[in-house]
Amino acid sequence: MLERNLLAPAIALAALFTATSVLTAQPQSTSPDREQDGRTVAATEAPTISIDGKFEDWQRIRPVTRARTAAADEAPLRFQEVRITHDHEFVYFFVDLGRPVNPQRLDGRMVLALDVDGDQQTGRPIFGLRGGDLALEFTPENTRNPGRPGMGMALRSAALEDGGRDGLSPYDLSFAFAPTHASRYVEMRLERGVTLPGSPKTFDGDRLAGQFVLLDSEENVLHHTPTFTYRLTSTEPTEISFEDDPLKRAEGTDVRVMSWNAEHGSMIANPGPFARILQALDPDVVLWQELTPRNSASQMAGFMNEHVPAGDGMEWRVVFGEGGGPLRCAIASRLPIRPVQAVETIPYPDRPDRQVRVAGAAITVGEKELLVVSTHLKCCGGMDTREDRQRLEEVQLINNAVRQALRAHDFGGVVIGGDLNLVGAREPKLVLGRGIAPDGSNLKTTDAYHLSGRMNATWSERRSQFTPGRLDFLLFSESTLRAGRSFVLETEEVPVKWLEKHGLLASDTTTATDHFPVVADYIWQDPRRN
Repeated sequence: MLERNLLAPAIALAALFTATSVLTAQPQSTSPDREQDGRTVAATEAPTISIDGKFEDWQRIRPVTRARTAAADEAPLRFQEVRITHDHEFVYFFVDLGRPVNPQRLDGRMVLALDVDGDQQTGRPIFGLRGGDLALEFTPENTRNPGRPGMGMALRSAALEDGGRDGLSPYDLSFAFAPTHASRYVEMRLERGVTLPGSPKTFDGDRLAGQFVLLDSEENVLHHTPTFTYRLTSTEPTEISFEDDPLKRAEGTDVRVMSWNAEHGSMIANPGPFARILQALDPDVVLWQELTPRNSASQMAGFMNEHVPAGDGMEWRVVFGEGGGPLRCAIASRLPIRPVQAVETIPYPDRPDRQVRVAGAAITVGEKELLVVSTHLKCCGGMDTREDRQRLEEVQLINNAVRQALRAHDFGGVVIGGDLNLVGAREPKLVLGRGIAPDGSNLKTTDAYHLSGRMNATWSERRSQFTPGRLDFLLFSESTLRAGRSFVLETEEVPVKWLEKHGLLASDTTTATDHFPVVADYIWQDPRRN
C-alpha cells in the first residue's frame, strides 16, 4: 500500500522539478536580532496562532517556499506559498491553495509529506522528500468503498508497510485546520513531542522538512511545492491560567444563550454530563439540535426542570420543532417564551410534505421580545454539491420566515443559532443572516473561541475520518444587541480549580456529545448611544 500510494509517484514528481527549493525561516520572537537567510532582521514579538480560519496572525511570518512549477490544467488547486511557525506545543502551517476548495472533499488527494526530525538518514522517500517520516493526507482514497469519492483525512507512517492507515489518526497529533468551509487559505497545526509507530518524536529536533503534493485519482502528480526546511528554535511552555471564573457571565448580561447539538437526543439516556454542563453554564435559553421524534416539548421541559434549576418562581418551557423528519430542533427557556407561527414549520416549496429542521420562539428579555431560531442544516458534501445546494435553499427559506415574523411583530432583536454544517461553501451562513436584523442590517457572527483561545472548532470525534471543525454558530442583530462574552466549552481546557467549583468532570463534553456547547452573553444596546 505504501509503495503504491506514496513512493510510486516519486519518479514522476522528480521529473517535474526544475530545481529543488530548500528555504528556511524562523518564527518571529522577542530574542535579540539574529541572522535569517543570510541577513540580519530585527526581532519582533511572536504572533499567537489560533486555528480559526482568520489569517491576520500570519502576516509577519515569511514564506518558507513558493511553488516553482505549473499545475496541470485539471488540478483542483494550485499551491502558491507555505508559511510555518511554532511554539512549545505545536508546529503551525499556512498554505495558499490558489483557489477556494474543501481540503476534506477534494477531487484528488493532497498530501503533506513530513520529515519530522529533519534527518534524511531516517524514514523513507515520500515523493520528492528524502527521509520522510509521516504523510498527512487530505481526502484520502475511499478504502471502505473503492470507486467512490474520498473524504476526510488520514495520517500515515512511511516506516510501516501498510502506511499505518489502520492504526494512525490525525487526532494522534492533535491535528486541526481551519476554516472548515471552502477557502483559498488554510491554516493547520501538528503537535510536537509525539512518538508514533515507526516515526521519530515529532518536531523534537532543530529542524523539519516537508512538501505539499497534489495527486489525481490515478495517483498522477498534478502539482507540488518544492521541498522546504524550517528551523525549530527553543521555546518556553505557555501556561494558560484563569484567576477569574472562565464560565461566569459578562457584567450587565441580559440573556445568556447557548447552542448545543445533542447527538440524537442523548441527554435522556446519558443525563449526567449534560446536567453538569448545563448547571455550570447556567444559560437562560438553550437552542437544541439533533433531537428526534422520540423527544418532545414536555420531555425536554421535564429534563431541564429536573436537572437545571430555573430559579425561584421560574420553570423551563420548551418550543419543539414540529418539522424536520428524523432530526428535530427545540428551544428551551426559563424566561417567558411563546411560539412564533412564521418559524414553527418551514416546508420546502417543491416538497410540502418535508420541512426544514428549525424551531422558532419569542422570548421576553426585560422589556423586549427577542426572536430566537434554532436550526440544523443539511450535513455533508462539499462546495457545489447537492448537499451544499440544499443548505442554500434551507437558509433562504429560514431568512424569508424570519422576515415574515419581523413584519408581523416588533421584535427587539434576533438570535439564530445551531449546527450549520458549514463544510461546503461559506455562503449559507451569509445568506442566513442577510438583512434580518430589526433595522434591516445583516446579523453578525458571534466570535466564540475555546477558553484556551487556540481554536474555534465546535465539533470533534476521534473515531471519525473528519478532523475538528467549526460547524455550530450563533448569529445576532448587532444593531440591537452586544455580545458581552462568548466561548466554546471544552471541559478538558477548564482548570481543575474551576472544574471543582462547578462540579464538572474534565471528560464531560467528550462523553456528552460530539459537539461542544457554544455560549454567548447578550446585552441590549442602549439606543441613546446609536
